[in-house]
Amino acid sequence: MNDPHRPATAADVARRAGVDRSTVSRILNRSFREHRYNEQTIRAVEDAARHLNYRPSTTARALRIGKSMLVGILVGDIANSFFGQIAACVESQLRPHHYRLLIASTGEDAELQEQHIRDMLHRGVDGLIVSPCAMGGLGAAADAQVPAVLIDRPLKGSPWHYIGIDNHDAGRRIGEHLRERGYRKIGVVLPDTQADPTL
Repeated sequence: MNDPHRPATAADVARRAGVDRSTVSRILNRSFREHRYNEQTIRAVEDAARHLNYRPSTTARALRIGKSMLVGILVGDIANSFFGQIAACVESQLRPHHYRLLIASTGEDAELQEQHIRDMLHRGVDGLIVSPCAMGGLGAAADAQVPAVLIDRPLKGSPWHYIGIDNHDAGRRIGEHLRERGYRKIGVVLPDTQADPTL
């Protein structure tokens, strides 16, 4: 008899459905390219998995396919709706490809950014999306040959691809918009940028 406290395995599902283990894997992972299964077999496997509350091991799957199916995203402040919208958009693009998103907030702290990146690398992420406040951790991603893309803020002289707006062009357009409406005295308030590597 099965131990009710032990998580069900693919072998348990195979026994209950009356098929071999590889059939369970193919059906539950929807890997039908080179194999055809009738509806009765598919239903038997799915019903067995549901009855046993079977949850595939993501670790085993990562080892088998050589991918974790995880992408990490680091933002300055997860409470900022701008970053929330970016994360939601990224997640919606990843979902159809069966990737999952890990998200962390750096609080504009370079040491925390490095810690989060290293944690995500230890989890085996397949890629990183970073709104950087510093270089911290990105070197480790390069050493691990994990692709990274910078968003919102570029890093001067960095080898990573960057996606964001052209601030100079945006400023010019804002100025033209205000001038067209008759404004002539326009002030700009900026933070101290001397120590910011992203500006």
